[in-house]
Amino acid sequence: MATAEAEGRQLMSSNPDEASLGRHAVRGASHTLTAQLGRVVLQIATTVILARLLEADDFGLFAMVSAFTGVALVIGDFGLSLAAVQARELGRAVHSNLFWINLSLGCGLFAVYWLGAYPLAAFYNEPLVVAVTQGLAFVFLINGFSAQMRVNAIRQMRFGQIALVDFGAQIGALTGGIVLALVGAEYWALVGAQIAQAIVAAIGLTIVGRWLPGWPNRRGSIRAMAGFGAHTSAAQILSYAAGTVDKILIGRFIGPSSLGYYDRAFQLLQLPMTQLLSPLTNIAVPILSKVDADDQRLARTARSIALILSYGFGTLLFLIIALATPVVEIALGHDWSPSVPILQILCIGGLFQAIGYLYFWLFLSRGLTAMQLRYSVIGRSIQIALIVACVPLGVLGVAGGVVAGQAINWLILTVFALRHTGVAVKVMLSAMWRPIVANLVVAGAVSLAGTFWLSSMLAVVWLAIGLALYTALFAVILIVPAFRGDVAHVLRIVRSRGAQLPRFEDEV
Repeated sequence: MATAEAEGRQLMSSNPDEASLGRHAVRGASHTLTAQLGRVVLQIATTVILARLLEADDFGLFAMVSAFTGVALVIGDFGLSLAAVQARELGRAVHSNLFWINLSLGCGLFAVYWLGAYPLAAFYNEPLVVAVTQGLAFVFLINGFSAQMRVNAIRQMRFGQIALVDFGAQIGALTGGIVLALVGAEYWALVGAQIAQAIVAAIGLTIVGRWLPGWPNRRGSIRAMAGFGAHTSAAQILSYAAGTVDKILIGRFIGPSSLGYYDRAFQLLQLPMTQLLSPLTNIAVPILSKVDADDQRLARTARSIALILSYGFGTLLFLIIALATPVVEIALGHDWSPSVPILQILCIGGLFQAIGYLYFWLFLSRGLTAMQLRYSVIGRSIQIALIVACVPLGVLGVAGGVVAGQAINWLILTVFALRHTGVAVKVMLSAMWRPIVANLVVAGAVSLAGTFWLSSMLAVVWLAIGLALYTALFAVILIVPAFRGDVAHVLRIVRSRGAQLPRFEDEV
């Protein structure tokens, strides 16, 4: 028995030697990003196809419910998965107890949403909300089972296999959604896609994890993890509330059709954001946790990530802003033109969202979840208040309130919270301002070209010429040594293969 327990502890140990740590990080990032790019392609295909098979009201109805059920995906885990990933050691008894807690929470949330479907339908004054809510409640049961299966695979750094599982789950969602839409299931196509994705992921993670839980055990205390998870979960709930109150208010006071246009614009933005950024949490947190004792190395790592996020996602977001009209027409069709200005406004807030992920990773890796919660209460409360105040201005006003709130929350975290992580504000800002300025100039030029030249062309031609023009103008900006140096830093990070982080000659 003692031998088995020792083997279990050795299996769950996440303490690889320093020399292999970087290689794990780069291989994990490579596998994850490759699979996530595939998932983005699949989700784009799903968006394109379903937008032509379903009506705006179907998407609006689904968004009404998912605005409430989505928060349970945070509560359902209660931050325990992140706590388990972040822990330096995780014994079998503790891990088994976490599994049973997750499963119990999943069952409890299933019951809450099954019964809560009726008052939710009364809130929206829409009877169809009952069936959609009860259908999505099954996802909580499935996710409660698979949460710790994913943790086990992450701690063993099986990032490639996890990526394949997630890719397969997305294929299941795509197939289920399209089949149901083709047979005339309407909004059930969206519900069925979520259930199919959860089932495929649960099966795949169980196979990949190669782990089965034991029975609940009093020797496996989770008190420390519960505290970590409570702070993390509370901060995520605040973040989620600030990110979904817009949909709730639009659905309640403006209507499902307007919410459908808003939700499709929101989803077009979130495709690259969540599908590429969220999975990197599984890589960034354990890696940053290993270097948190070295402030200088942590600062260099943070600056590297900020530089990559600012150039990578900054370029993508400004590109979408400049070419929003052909992007929406190609992705959703001619009938979805009201989504264009909404998408452009929300992309501005996407910049703050991308950098916010880095702050989130830093807080988790240094165990500063209580501090994160305190500042999140302030920032997210202001964001929610701004969104509520902007409801009388219509859908575009709500989108503007979202962006203003995201900017204020980022400012609060940057000025007051970031210094507690050991990363100086000037280090972070030095990695952000040049890519933003470069993309702002290029996007402005491409937007003017679209207005006065490309708008009369087919959407595909407009998009192709716009992409070529954006690339050419950005290449011209790289003639400036400072911008060229930034790109060289990013390329050195990629080419280093993770053996060691490249040292920045100029930290600021």
